[in-house]
Amino acid sequence: MKIKLLSAILMSIIFISMHIQSAEGERKPFDNVDQIKRILETGHWGEKRQAARDLGKMEGVGVQEKVDILIKALDDEIKNPTSNNYVRGTGYATVTESLKTHYMLGLEDIGAPVIPFLKEKLKISHGELKKRIQITLGHLGDQDVYSDMVDLLSYDNDGYIRSSAARALGDIGNKDAIPVLLKAIHDPFVVPSGSDVFFPGMDTSIIYPVRDNAASSLRQFGIKVHSFGHEHYVIDERFDNYLKQKELLEKAVKESKERQKYFEENKKKEGDVILIPSKKSSH
Repeated sequence: MKIKLLSAILMSIIFISMHIQSAEGERKPFDNVDQIKRILETGHWGEKRQAARDLGKMEGVGVQEKVDILIKALDDEIKNPTSNNYVRGTGYATVTESLKTHYMLGLEDIGAPVIPFLKEKLKISHGELKKRIQITLGHLGDQDVYSDMVDLLSYDNDGYIRSSAARALGDIGNKDAIPVLLKAIHDPFVVPSGSDVFFPGMDTSIIYPVRDNAASSLRQFGIKVHSFGHEHYVIDERFDNYLKQKELLEKAVKESKERQKYFEENKKKEGDVILIPSKKSSH
């Protein structure tokens, strides 16, 4: 009886998944800039996510125009959040976090040509907008924001920011990030699962986004990471030759202590991140 019930549930999941994929595959992309602007200003949040991605991939539109539109949408969402409710089907994000993420993804969809334009925006940006532009650059592999990502992952109060910074460190590819990523696989930030499907015995109630992304970045560096659900991560040191380099670890520990001391001595108002000068290394 249990086997039949499980089979029926699995078949239902497969059917629903195929139906969603089919529906998404048939959707016609938004292909008019003025239409996209209207949607980003007044549309439903689901349409806004689609419009942002379509704009990023759209041909025949200048990079500067795309950046201006998407940065404005991101800044507007930061200043006036749509909703902080969790919605099934958005993964582990709130509606507003999902929108912010899709605006950033739209910028990433533009590719490498967007980097110099984002760096210009960075010069005149502050607060959360500045952090999210830095993270977008990190996702694009920009080495210049490496220290910023370490600082955000180590000290920022927003769990979603820490989570995105953890993933960006893997995209940047600087192995000096390994010690801070190892610490991040114990990050306390937890959110409810956004899964649409629940059945007895399926543990989908909570997710640890920072831990998940830190583990993913560690794996990009060749570190063997084992997970137990979304809650516990352990390192298999047999595959972890990098961590056996004693000199590098001692250097990382020393720099970490210096960062912490600097942060404590220069702590500002809540929500601010202290950017700590450090030497960048190339890999």
